[in-house]
Amino acid sequence: MTYVDVSKDAAGMKRMLEHSRGDRTVPVIVEGKKVTVGYNGAG
Repeated sequence: MTYVDVSKDAAGMKRMLEHSRGDRTVPVIVEGKKVTVGYNGAG
């Protein structure tokens, strides 16, 4: 697991938005090719 504080890491924010297709809901969990946005995929 890698924790990224996107409020302090601009490159991390960019990666998060790429994975979430622009959705700013957190957390964004990336497991291989599977991406889950929000808790239980609720985002």
